[in-house]
Amino acid sequence: MELRKGKTSKYLLYDTAVENVFINEYLKSAPGDFVKVYLLGLMHAELGLCVENEGLARDLDLAVEDVMKAWSYWDEKGVVRKLPADPADPLHYDVEFLPLREGIFGGGRRRKKSGAEALQNGLLTDESLRKLYADVERITGRVLGGKEPAEILRWMQDYGQPPELIAYAYAYCKEKRGKDSASYVGAVLRGWAEEGLKSLKQLEDYLEETD
Repeated sequence: MELRKGKTSKYLLYDTAVENVFINEYLKSAPGDFVKVYLLGLMHAELGLCVENEGLARDLDLAVEDVMKAWSYWDEKGVVRKLPADPADPLHYDVEFLPLREGIFGGGRRRKKSGAEALQNGLLTDESLRKLYADVERITGRVLGGKEPAEILRWMQDYGQPPELIAYAYAYCKEKRGKDSASYVGAVLRGWAEEGLKSLKQLEDYLEETD
């Protein structure tokens, strides 16, 4: 005898199980929008539905960049794992929701990575990072503060952009667009990454044709 449980075709009639570990350890300290992304993504994952970051952003009334920040945040915390289909394309990836109870009680919990540690991996030294921050301060005429240094590191991680291209983006945005805020520069860098621009030579050739 085969036992079956009927399924409703309306996904809003299902329940989404959230581990108490998430509520107890991560909920209080996480930014509210990041929690929204996690919960909506978890609902889709449990229902076996595919969704792109653009779809999550639209449903949550957020910018796509904020959705991507959320996945990077949860990946760094060890709550999810970003799984790029192509290592050369860091903007497109699957997201695996990790079993938090197993991580704590089964001894498999991942060590939290600092942004700098996750990004360096032999690609960025302390000296080159200091130089990048100094270049950005010289270009913008202001001292970096708040979350902007961490944002710069995240761009390098998520978009695969080298330090010289980050500095070029600040100069380009300030000189050509009259803007140098982190949110604006980050949006420009994301656009360049989507075009596959990963070096100054590629970027200069691209801008010569299009700008």
